[in-house]
Amino acid sequence: MPQEEEHRLTVRSKPWTSTHRLMVSLPIFIILIGVLVSISNLTTVPWNIEPTGQSMATLTDDTEVTFDNPSGETLPAKGTYEVTERYITLNMTSDGNLTKESGARGKANADGVQAIKVLIREPQNTSGKRPGVVFMHGAGYGTCDNSFGDVASGMASAGFVTAVLDKPVWNTTDINRDYPASAKAYDQVIEYLRDQSDVDEAKVGIYATSESTWISSYLLEDDPDVAFQILLSPMVFSPRQSLGFFVTQDFTLVGANEGYQSIVQRVFSADTGLFGLNNFDLATLKPAAYAVPTYVA
Repeated sequence: MPQEEEHRLTVRSKPWTSTHRLMVSLPIFIILIGVLVSISNLTTVPWNIEPTGQSMATLTDDTEVTFDNPSGETLPAKGTYEVTERYITLNMTSDGNLTKESGARGKANADGVQAIKVLIREPQNTSGKRPGVVFMHGAGYGTCDNSFGDVASGMASAGFVTAVLDKPVWNTTDINRDYPASAKAYDQVIEYLRDQSDVDEAKVGIYATSESTWISSYLLEDDPDVAFQILLSPMVFSPRQSLGFFVTQDFTLVGANEGYQSIVQRVFSADTGLFGLNNFDLATLKPAAYAVPTYVA
């Protein structure tokens, strides 16, 4: 027999004992538990979706909007004036500032400039300077031509100078919209109205709906001289709170198991800032957001 074979070691496989299995399984178990506990802690915030128990008493059940008019002046109504329309185009960078560079309409060009078209409606044969209104878009991708046509025309016929612009979105999406930059873009249109010879610069306000009522809180912080605001379906709470409440309430209405609500709450409690998505936690209840005369519907 060759000498190598005489000294060859025979290795025999031995069955694993319970101790071996424990030594391998225990570290894996501890690591997995650590990962799951970390995820649970990162995605958990306190939720309170119970009714507040608060109510608000109204002075009357009449839904007609009235105005405090101590001077007794006769106020113009809808249809009082003929209305003319004209367009302007403002080129804005992705941070909401004006630029002389030409942009692309609907989305930003390669340089991040969006050409925002603005439809100005003005009452004719009026005397003195008129109040102005800038309209702010809700969700979606509205333009000046397909948004607020009825309300903007009606208010113009009652003596307001109104401005509807293409929604400033640049190249953002619904989940990464730049609300502070959008606020600056709307404020550029407010400044444009203030500079018009037929507009009272101290009486230019905003008409904001749904998603744009998140933007209006930034706008009023930047520009406290906005004269008034009309808020339709305002988003009073942050997107995280609003969307989480909406989904969990739907589950409650259809009688879904509470476990599903818990899953939804964890999903909407995730720290989306880790992924560069910061719009879930907008600061919507700033004092400046309601520091001007406000009409809420």
